[in-house]
Amino acid sequence: MWGVTTLVLSSPRRRRRLLWAVGIVAAIVAIVVAIDLLPTHSAAVEQQEPTVAATPTTQQPVQATGEPRTVKPPRQELNALLDAFVPAVIARKDLAKGWDLVTPDARGTKRDWMHGDTQFQRYDARIEQYHGWTVNYSYPGDIGFDLFIAPRDPKNISMAFRGEAKKVAGKWRIAVFYPQATFQPAGKKAAVFADTDLQPSATSAAASSGRLSAAWLLLPGAVIGLSIAGAIGFALVAGLRRRARVRAIERDLAQLP
Repeated sequence: MWGVTTLVLSSPRRRRRLLWAVGIVAAIVAIVVAIDLLPTHSAAVEQQEPTVAATPTTQQPVQATGEPRTVKPPRQELNALLDAFVPAVIARKDLAKGWDLVTPDARGTKRDWMHGDTQFQRYDARIEQYHGWTVNYSYPGDIGFDLFIAPRDPKNISMAFRGEAKKVAGKWRIAVFYPQATFQPAGKKAAVFADTDLQPSATSAAASSGRLSAAWLLLPGAVIGLSIAGAIGFALVAGLRRRARVRAIERDLAQLP
């Protein structure tokens, strides 16, 4: 092998070809590495919104918009509201009564409401007190909460709801109330179905970032390996041809008188 390598390096033409091959491989490696290290377009370019300069006559004073202050949730009021709302609206026991337990923007038309066409999902809940809700946030006149409700039939699934209550005209009303997760009854295979399962599948991290995957890093190694193997093979073939030519010349000389 060392004799073949010496034979290749001894020829100026072969040395030039080998240098060209190494240069091409190095250029390919540099391009692949540069592409992998370049930031994505979305990370490099920030979206900017146009700004309009206000004239002195139209300029308005800047008002600070921070998060509302947190207050203690009115437990008794919300307990009473849920004790009436869940049977009347969710279990569909008394939709006429439930009409006054929700905010105006959550009702729709009275005719649709009375026919059960509401934005609140029907669920055959067990009639009991619903005081075990947990607070997500509590601002003046606005409360977010989670509530677990058991089914009337123990063989059915249980449901966890997420809701929001707002104070309208001095009274607390339900504005939002939707299923957050379902739970299988006792004795069945444990399974939880959350609302996030309805969302589209997230793309892979490699696709969202816009960078090349780690598999592309194998390309430079493969190119280098093929180049080295090609150079060795070329040198070996050239050496064999040269040796065969030398032997042919020796045979011709041996036949001379």
